[in-house]
Order: sequence, then structure tokens, then C-alpha cells
Amino acid sequence: MSRLRRVVFACNDIHGDFAGRAEAVDFAGALDIEARGRAVALTVEDGRLRIHRRWFAYQRSTAWYGNTSWTAFWLKPIEAKRLMRCLRASGKWTVDGGREKLCAWFERDSFGERT
Repeated sequence: MSRLRRVVFACNDIHGDFAGRAEAVDFAGALDIEARGRAVALTVEDGRLRIHRRWFAYQRSTAWYGNTSWTAFWLKPIEAKRLMRCLRASGKWTVDGGREKLCAWFERDSFGERT
């Protein structure tokens, strides 16, 4: 079985309670992205999360991951890739840091131009 991939969402309010919106996403340090403007709606229920009208299965989660603002989810590699592609395709996220090639890929549109 493949190792699970950690994806951490900044989705909690100042008290550490789930806010239902994501302001940033960290793909295990490989790619850090932030929402452009407003935070993006995020739903979490029974082993799956929903963002940009798509559902993604996760295996486990941990609230307050690192601090009270973040919740971590562990996804199968195929689901993590699907999630990353979905966030990129939405155009609602901007790169904050990460691995150079992955950041460059995320910032390019379907025509190979930087956004």
C-alpha cells in the first residue's frame, strides 16, 4: 500500500474551531498555497472533504495540527494529486512557497503561461 500524503488546511477560527472555509493549504511542505482574496468554502464529513464542488476521501485527520488554525488530513496519493489539480484548476489559489518545479507547475495555466 502506498504511503498516505499529508494535506493541511488553515480552516479553523481563532478559537481553533472548524470555520468551514480554507485560507491556505500545505501539501506536506512540497507546495504551500493561499486563497486569492476570500477564503474558500470547505466541508468535512465522515472521511471526506469537499472543496470547489468536489469530494475527496481522506483516511484520517488531526485538528490543531501545528497550531489551532490548521487541520491535517491524510489522503491516498491519487486523492492528494486530484485535490492539487482541482485547486490549481479553480484559479482561486496563489503559491506561497514549496518545491520549485511544483510551484512553477501550479502557477502555469493550461497554455503554459504564468498566471
